[in-house]
Amino acid sequence: TAAASFLAVTVTWVALGSVMIWDFSGRLQRAWRAHDGAVAAAGYSLDDGRVATAGDDGTGAIWAADSGQLIARLKGHAAAVRAVAFSPDGRLVATASQDRSVRLWSTREGRLVGDIEVSQQGVGGVAFSPDGAKVATASDDGTVRLWRTSTRAAALVVRAHKGEAYSVVFAPDGRRFASVGADGKARVWDAADGRALATFDVSAAAAFGVAFSPDGRRLAAASDDGALSIWDVARLTQNLSDLERDACVRLLGPGGRRFDRAAITADPLLLAQWPDAARDVCEGVDGAPPLSASNVR
Repeated sequence: TAAASFLAVTVTWVALGSVMIWDFSGRLQRAWRAHDGAVAAAGYSLDDGRVATAGDDGTGAIWAADSGQLIARLKGHAAAVRAVAFSPDGRLVATASQDRSVRLWSTREGRLVGDIEVSQQGVGGVAFSPDGAKVATASDDGTVRLWRTSTRAAALVVRAHKGEAYSVVFAPDGRRFASVGADGKARVWDAADGRALATFDVSAAAAFGVAFSPDGRRLAAASDDGALSIWDVARLTQNLSDLERDACVRLLGPGGRRFDRAAITADPLLLAQWPDAARDVCEGVDGAPPLSASNVR
């Protein structure tokens, strides 16, 4: 059984093909049969209370959360559907399948509006960027890819994990994304250029789920051994000026605000860009107290 939390309810999807909605006191609100076979994933549209499901029967589906009424059955994949996601405006739903593709559907009538041929292997994770302009996919070939929603053209490819990449999610500001995979790692990436920003050990077992907190300051990952890990990633989502200010005001003591002569001499880049050992690395950063105030020579 897997679970995901949305507002004041929890949606669970189980091997019997059912979807159940619970409140946080543990009371079952409603349940219905969604698929023939296991339900692999579910997503919740916060704008109008719809639920989307992904089934081992090769279909996706959109439901009214308050009644369990079927709105649209999403047919067209040639293998099990493993992940599902609503666009931020609620107009599209993406389904990711073992058939190596992602399909985009209109949520109003369940009409297919586009295909993305992702990789040579199955796709286990899908997510929209906060502005809806991009779709991220996590594939069994270990890659995470970003695609332009309007054209379905590839925008970025990251060799993310050894073994399968199982899940991907954007940070709330859209400037970062995170992935988890069969190697038990959670990784955070720059969405503009694919630079690796951080790697976290989730578990010796595979990591299957990943999510940012609504403010983007925490990252959570769930692993196959039942563990849930949470990390502070606030500094990974700061812009450069905020990061400089935070480091110079809160983190760097006087002894960490200068490079010593030996370090500068040993590093060609430092020697070219920072030859003065007396120079303060926090020089000009708003709010950083002057080194003279610390009596450091």
